[in-house]
Amino acid sequence: MRRGKMVVFIFFLLGSLMGGMLSIGSAQSVMKIGYIDLQKVFQEYEKTKEFNEKLQSMNEQAQRTLKEGRKSLEDLQNQFETQKALLTESAQQRKLKEIEEKAKELEDLTKSTQETLQKQQELYTQEIIKDILSVIDEIAQKEGWRLILDKSNPCVLYPRPEVEIPGDEFDLTEKVILRLNEKYKAEK
Repeated sequence: MRRGKMVVFIFFLLGSLMGGMLSIGSAQSVMKIGYIDLQKVFQEYEKTKEFNEKLQSMNEQAQRTLKEGRKSLEDLQNQFETQKALLTESAQQRKLKEIEEKAKELEDLTKSTQETLQKQQELYTQEIIKDILSVIDEIAQKEGWRLILDKSNPCVLYPRPEVEIPGDEFDLTEKVILRLNEKYKAEK
């Protein structure tokens, strides 16, 4: 009797395991999982390159303006040093105050320029990420991908960046870059 119960239990257990394995197997065959290299997509997106050129141009213009300000301050300081002996005490104080104000203006301009460039870079980055996520959503919905991972994210256990996947059948990086750049060119 005991042996019979044990046999029934073993068959029940095996049946449960087999049924569970079959349902897992069928679920896996339906689920499409892919990945992209988000860093590569970001870098190769033409809009990123365009925004980087704009930021570079803005930075160069800001550096020219700051260089002119520094030169103006330096000239003012040199002028003071050469005329110092000829100036009265009150004239020297006025000139020193003018130099201090110019230095403060230059410091404020430097700070505001850095903040402006940083804010612009953040805005550009947000816009680019929004574009990338939109295209990823589009590809996922159109092609039935259930999960798309970021290959370059160190939190993803598999696939890891150092693990080569034969055939790269799950790598959607190039497809995302292509579609993203096509959409961007169409918008221009």
